Amino acid sequence: MADDEKAKINRDRVIELVKKGYSDFFLNFIPDLFSKSNQKKFQKEIKNLIVNSKLISSQAIIASMEGMKLRADNTILLRTLKIPLLFILGKDDTRVDYNLALKQATSAKCSLILSLDNVGHMGYIEARDITISTVKSFVDIVYY
Repeated sequence: MADDEKAKINRDRVIELVKKGYSDFFLNFIPDLFSKSNQKKFQKEIKNLIVNSKLISSQAIIASMEGMKLRADNTILLRTLKIPLLFILGKDDTRVDYNLALKQATSAKCSLILSLDNVGHMGYIEARDITISTVKSFVDIVYY
């Protein structure tokens, strides 16, 4: 989906912060990618992500924000693609609205949906085993 006006304003705000040299952007951003119920449990992983995020250049952050802000709405592809799609959705995701994502996933011609309770945007960390198992099964079904 394309960003709505509120999301575009938020991305512009991030861009301005980064341009001003705000180096701790990820310090607040990364923990919010996890379900509140998992933030304590995954403190080590959150810390590692924050440390590694410092390797990302300001240019890269700004470019990614601009790219997401300017992207077109391509949800029509979901209804027209004739290939299987896998959706991994965290019910506690603060970045992608669960109900909107579910609506998109169910609009696809052929989709497998993994819906995760008590998981945010980081399903591959918060629900590692089921996520890996699902991805492997999906690949097995689609390519073998």
